[in-house]
Amino acid sequence: MADSAEFGSESTGLYIELKIPGPLAVNDLSESTSNLTFPCEGGTMKYHTFGQQKQLLATNTEFQVSILTKTNGTYEISALHRSQPAGKTTTYQLISVSGCDADSSDRQYNEHSFTYIAPSFPPRTFNHTNPHRISGRAVIDQQSFPPKEVVFEWDFERYLLQE
Repeated sequence: MADSAEFGSESTGLYIELKIPGPLAVNDLSESTSNLTFPCEGGTMKYHTFGQQKQLLATNTEFQVSILTKTNGTYEISALHRSQPAGKTTTYQLISVSGCDADSSDRQYNEHSFTYIAPSFPPRTFNHTNPHRISGRAVIDQQSFPPKEVVFEWDFERYLLQE
């Protein structure tokens, strides 16, 4: 169940802090191949590699969302994960060498745990037309190899409790 705290007023602006439980899933696959040739005595040596790495994680986490509404019709929102869960990385590599009296192949397989550092959503400002509903979407390009996009989407509605 979500937990929230609210400070301020609609006339001066609100600071809203949300703690929202929810699922976190990571299924990240990367592959690489290389084909190299080297001249050697009596011909050419061929060196082939194929590598694959997969990261898997499925767990529940808690998202912390901060919202600051402003009197000019904008709001600022930021979010982060409150935990850093552990997942599993599997790495497989096949190496094949042929030619010039060197015919061999090797397979390597590894598994190890990793700590997932979930991407956070840095503060950004958006427009809103309804002070009781805040929704939006943002895409962040992560500077990684291979390139990744992280998509954040939200739709919050504010309900006032009547006493």
